[in-house]
Amino acid sequence: MASPSAWNQKPWEFYVVTRTDVLNQLSRTRPYASCAASAPAAILACYRTSDLRNADYAQMCCENILLEAVELDLGAVWVGIAPIEAEMDAVAKVLDMPEHLKAFAIIPLGYPEITAPVQDRYDEKRIYYIG
Repeated sequence: MASPSAWNQKPWEFYVVTRTDVLNQLSRTRPYASCAASAPAAILACYRTSDLRNADYAQMCCENILLEAVELDLGAVWVGIAPIEAEMDAVAKVLDMPEHLKAFAIIPLGYPEITAPVQDRYDEKRIYYIG
């Protein structure tokens, strides 16, 4: 919740899921969500659509959750849901979410069985300097 938000709307809402049956259901809502079935927990990031100055800027970044997972020696992955309405609706149905909340991402969490080396993804060709 320390993430910045456009117009300081703070649109985020979260579901913390540890029930195995619900994790299994979530794992089937999106082709790349299968890892949720074997995770001991998942955080579902959502955003409100009510009481916002501009709902077009409501979707927020999950990077802070992923960074904290690394700090706690957890494995985590961002499984995007939005803006695919069918997948957002499937997740909402599993969790019986109210109409004013929209699913944004599933973040399965757990202790990794193996630790892969950190990948250097820096690519100087993707940076443009103006000035």
